[in-house]
Amino acid sequence: MAYPSGMLVRKDGNIRFQYRIPKDLQQYYPRPIVSENLGTRDKAAAARLIHRRRAELEQEFAQHRSPRAAITFPRKSSISDIEAVNLAKTLLASVAKADEEIRHEGMVDLALAPESFVVTQSPLSKDAIRKAAAKGDYSQFTDVVSEWLMSHGYDLEPGSPDFRKVAREFAKAADKALEIVNRRDEGEFVDSPVAPSLASPEGVHDVSSSGLMLSQVVQHFLDNYDKTAAMYRKHQVALGLLLESVGDVPVSEIRQIDIDTYFDMLSRLPPRWPDEVRRKGISAKDLAKLNHPVTLSPKTFEYSYMASIRPFLAEAKRLFGDNGFPRHLTVDGIRYKGNQKDGVRKQRAFSKVELKRLFEGAEYAAFAADPKLAAQYWLPLIGLYTGARVNEICQLNPQCDVREDEGIWFFDFNEDSISDERVTKSVKTEGSRRKTPVHSKLIDLGFLEYVNRVKKQGSHILFPPLHAEIAASCNMYRETTHGGIAAFHYLRRAFKFFW
Repeated sequence: MAYPSGMLVRKDGNIRFQYRIPKDLQQYYPRPIVSENLGTRDKAAAARLIHRRRAELEQEFAQHRSPRAAITFPRKSSISDIEAVNLAKTLLASVAKADEEIRHEGMVDLALAPESFVVTQSPLSKDAIRKAAAKGDYSQFTDVVSEWLMSHGYDLEPGSPDFRKVAREFAKAADKALEIVNRRDEGEFVDSPVAPSLASPEGVHDVSSSGLMLSQVVQHFLDNYDKTAAMYRKHQVALGLLLESVGDVPVSEIRQIDIDTYFDMLSRLPPRWPDEVRRKGISAKDLAKLNHPVTLSPKTFEYSYMASIRPFLAEAKRLFGDNGFPRHLTVDGIRYKGNQKDGVRKQRAFSKVELKRLFEGAEYAAFAADPKLAAQYWLPLIGLYTGARVNEICQLNPQCDVREDEGIWFFDFNEDSISDERVTKSVKTEGSRRKTPVHSKLIDLGFLEYVNRVKKQGSHILFPPLHAEIAASCNMYRETTHGGIAAFHYLRRAFKFFW
């Protein structure tokens, strides 16, 4: 039996599931990789759970990628009959497609109940559906229906007529899904239904309407932007912040002072402010009111936010000037008011004297003599001979990321292979996915022997006693460009090197 990717068997026999969140969706998740204990040691059972979980995640991704997901709109407090039916049909399509994928991979065990492949983590079983239909009581479906509604922009009160309407349609959709599964169990070829479009019938994206709102113009800009471009993510963040700052007002009410106020607020925000917003549970406006010793850098101000608002205003004036979008709005004359200076964090290269002191000093000789200090010994050497970023080195999996092909040993820097559960694999750009030969000097020093010892231990990280400071450095230098240099600067601080 071919087992799915993402299956990680631990030393104790338990099986985990790892799945990387696409880069364009990582803003919606606390970590860029899903890592879950499946609670079983049976590989066949784990495979079924993994296929099911992957289908659920793909459905989540599809929801986040819907045009409305990039911007926070007010949730609807009511739902029409057509919307309720279409929303339930998305459930039917999702469940049927997940079952189809499991069968395609040859993972179905007909000795198990058909329901085990359907509507996971919900009470929508055949018996529950029948009882609910007989009594007209769908209260047991409250949790799953609420979650689905919230993910699609609705906030309906459980027990309300609209909520009951959706719950009834969900039960009907789940019943049809179970019917499809049963027919497939009997050997029939049954195609999965196609999910309907969930576009709002109220014309939310009707950009020609007289009451044009800022959110509609923002959404139109994002809808028509290349979602594979590197700037798309920056546009999402910058324009989402613009909506929070100005408010979702009619475009005719926007004034130049609103644009200036937006950039004044931006200048008072700290680096990585979205993380602070999530951690503190406050709005960006409130975060900007706090005193931050370090604010966004002039480079981020210009090349992320100015670079987003400038083309947005130009496009909005061109397309929607006739619909009331003010044609005089501009970013010209707006200046950075934060407390950082250009180049304050700029890195320099090491001098030959410093490198000689680092690698030929008594401290380094002590690392080489102590097997417990393998990380301190090998990390700077790998950085020296590869130029790799420190987080890239620390996340290497010796089981698969250091290997041989036609007599040549190489490092495979990627974010797709399985890693230790404590490590979140990441590469800075697509170009950072690369295979770098293991330098002959590293081989002469015994690096391959070290890798072989770590592999025999069953470790999925290159340095098993992953030092807290090394782990922290993976995040600290994730955004740096000169990874090899960054690794040395980190080591100089972490291990008290001096010259």
